[in-house]
Amino acid sequence: MELLWSHITMDTWTLCPRQIASMPTTTGERMGVSQMARGLIYRIQNDSSIYELQQGFFVQGLRFADPMPRSNSLWLLPLPREEDDQRNPMIISLGFDFCDFNIDTEQNLGVFICPRQIHGIPSTWVYGVTVRLHQLTDGAPHPSARLPLLDVDCQTTERSGFFLQIHGDFIGVLMKSVVGDPDRFWLYDWKQGILQATVSSRHLDNFVFLSSTHFLLVRRDQASKLEIYSFRPRRVLSKVIPPPKPPRLLASYVLATLARSATVSGPIVVRFPPQFDVEGTPESDHKDDPEPSSGPAVGDASNTTPSSLPSPQGPAASQGDSFLMNGPVARPTEDAFRLVVLTMSVVMDLSRRSYTIFVAVTDLFRRAKEHERAQELQLNGSGSDPSPSIPLVVPWNEWGPQSTRMTEGSSNGAWVCYVYMHRFVYRTIIPVPNERQQQELTSLIHVLDFNPNMLHPNSLPYRRGSRLAPEEPNHRRPQRDGTESGVWLQDPDILQEEDDDRPSSESIIIDQPTTFPADMFAEELVTTLPFRKTTSNVPFSGSLFPMIDAERIILIDVRGGILLSILHF
Repeated sequence: MELLWSHITMDTWTLCPRQIASMPTTTGERMGVSQMARGLIYRIQNDSSIYELQQGFFVQGLRFADPMPRSNSLWLLPLPREEDDQRNPMIISLGFDFCDFNIDTEQNLGVFICPRQIHGIPSTWVYGVTVRLHQLTDGAPHPSARLPLLDVDCQTTERSGFFLQIHGDFIGVLMKSVVGDPDRFWLYDWKQGILQATVSSRHLDNFVFLSSTHFLLVRRDQASKLEIYSFRPRRVLSKVIPPPKPPRLLASYVLATLARSATVSGPIVVRFPPQFDVEGTPESDHKDDPEPSSGPAVGDASNTTPSSLPSPQGPAASQGDSFLMNGPVARPTEDAFRLVVLTMSVVMDLSRRSYTIFVAVTDLFRRAKEHERAQELQLNGSGSDPSPSIPLVVPWNEWGPQSTRMTEGSSNGAWVCYVYMHRFVYRTIIPVPNERQQQELTSLIHVLDFNPNMLHPNSLPYRRGSRLAPEEPNHRRPQRDGTESGVWLQDPDILQEEDDDRPSSESIIIDQPTTFPADMFAEELVTTLPFRKTTSNVPFSGSLFPMIDAERIILIDVRGGILLSILHF
């Protein structure tokens, strides 16, 4: 295995705003209004079809099929945490081809989905699947994994798609099969190398970990639905490992019924912030400027528990450290609000429309757990076997209007991470007048914040003693298609002076219902989940794809390589 350090070109950007208000900090939900900061531009010469934003790292997977000199490797850039904070990337040579990957820097873990040749099948386009578990620091097999290679029981082709997530001791893999074959979902304990649960069915579009014992599957059919399952983690000490028990379906939340001749075209795409339990965990203590922490030794099992994670403190670690950290890790409180974002395309006759659905998954999970507890109490009291249970079926009109907000139009054309906790970032393209003959596009950046504590003007936090002037009234914007009606706020610290050309942002609280007529859907739809929308007043050059994490917004321009523009807040 080879570990290389490579310097990349970094230019100082002009003054950019910390313009996205109310982002999470390491001390919990301390929401600061917009600030000014110096941004950085990273020019990356390599191009890649797979990239992720995880725990303060921008990661590229350089595969064999990518036209680059260093294929079959992983490129990790620890993103700067302060202005002028220059970082160098790590390039980890893997030595094997892969079709998808995910990482968990807290566990020094990289998970790779790799094709393997099936014995007795000479075809070059039918493959088996192997899941490989490696360290990020040097690319070696992960010492905490009993089996560094997990052979998945399936056959796939180049047209099959995969979705991969890591959640503590568990990894989930969903394979989208070719037309006619069922989709399959596997859930593994990666440390033991034991299959914990599996689901096989047509039109399984994606999945989300809700806790260490619950997950959500998105099923697309005539009545598309969100299904919440529970499973019981098991440990097997014998050499013969029995097949896992089927996961228990707790609740099905039915999506809005389509019109008679309308269909969902393609998969329903799901976005969810990584590494967070919806049920919540006690919030850890954090420091604004954490001291370095070496953490437990990688191979020392006495310092870790099956579900434990390393210390949430410490900067980016070097090769000799046990795990990679780039800033503190926030832990959600028990009552923290969590967001799942669905995007789908609906076709009827010659018309096609795209929709984005913001789901308060905390509401769904809470109701499913109440149903689970009620059934367990009833079955335990009667002394009967608790395995046969009746799942809860919730029609759209009993959960959708109050627990979702639906908008028309796909907010992002990329699959990168654009949702973090209860915030969602997207861009809109500003059209250029034809008479100007400009080839450069410009983008406005928007952040939607669904945190219930931020939805009233009086709940806005203050910074440096500033607050909204009481004599300045809030202005209500005229309603446009039911989506832009609300109270407009402007943060006082970013009001532009006459001689100040700094970019700024405005916020609007959207608490009016969004209504869709009964055309694509069987009946009129009304969604009411409130949110706060913050928009940059000054456009950014280029057709940009934004990503978001706890401390920053990253604007990606993929023309001629990948260009990262980093906005701190």
